Amino acid sequence: MDEVINFLNQFSDRFPKNWLKIDDYLNEFLPKDNKDPFNFESKYKKTHICSFTSKGFNFIPKDKASKEMIEGTSRLFDLKLIDYDEVFTDFDKDYFNIDKWCSNRLEYELKLIREFLFDCSVFKGIYLINNLLKELSEIERSLDNIWDFIEPNWIQTEIVNELKINLGYIKDEIIENFSTKDINTNYSQLPNKYKEQTSVENTIWYKLAELFADGTINITNSLEYEFNGMLIESEHKMSRTISKYLRDTISPLSIKSYLNRTKSNSDDNKNIFIKSRLNELSLIAVKAESENKLSSYFKEKLKELNQN
Repeated sequence: MDEVINFLNQFSDRFPKNWLKIDDYLNEFLPKDNKDPFNFESKYKKTHICSFTSKGFNFIPKDKASKEMIEGTSRLFDLKLIDYDEVFTDFDKDYFNIDKWCSNRLEYELKLIREFLFDCSVFKGIYLINNLLKELSEIERSLDNIWDFIEPNWIQTEIVNELKINLGYIKDEIIENFSTKDINTNYSQLPNKYKEQTSVENTIWYKLAELFADGTINITNSLEYEFNGMLIESEHKMSRTISKYLRDTISPLSIKSYLNRTKSNSDDNKNIFIKSRLNELSLIAVKAESENKLSSYFKEKLKELNQN
């Protein structure tokens, strides 16, 4: 099981165990100092001195501290940190696309898990799943306690909040999909808590199909998403919006994969409108029509399936 333990350790190391790691993440957003081609750190990362307070401690850039403050501290507590005041002077909030950054991280983490599970035996795969779920809970606890000693600014808070959302997505994906799909096993060998409900009305595609049918969600002719008639600029945001509408009964990540495959008209089960579902889709259409809600998008998709 050394491979599994190494994978879990590497996975865990990519998440912060304390607030210092947040600076490393932000460093990815900031321009680098081109004067030194071998310096991959931002010029905004500077030596900070530590000032102890009754509430914990505070770090101040050394080049902005008074002589008395410097003399009153020990170099033992100096740290290389981001000068956030300088960053926020040079860049406004729109410069930092935290949502996109975390979305890319999420796809990367899921890719690694999927690839590792693909090569696992039944026993090793289930061992990994059980321990990865425990590791996710440990990381969540670390993130909940990450600001025990310092007061975070808005971007530090946003990064941690987005990472928490990612952890939730990963946990949902493991339970909903990885457990039954990516291990060389069969359905009966997995714990009951990982099995999906089999009733067609409880499947993800069926619930989303109902929302397509009554026009709650829509994909326009220009392949843009709409929710209740409002344009949603990204698939990521659309998935979250639908998840909240469904009271978090389906994870945004699961919704996102169905939206993506449906929009691209892929020939797989993540595309809601496939020929094998024609009967169920027709019944959904009948119900929506009886309530005078059947959308033109849904009508067109049914017409395409009937013609093929």
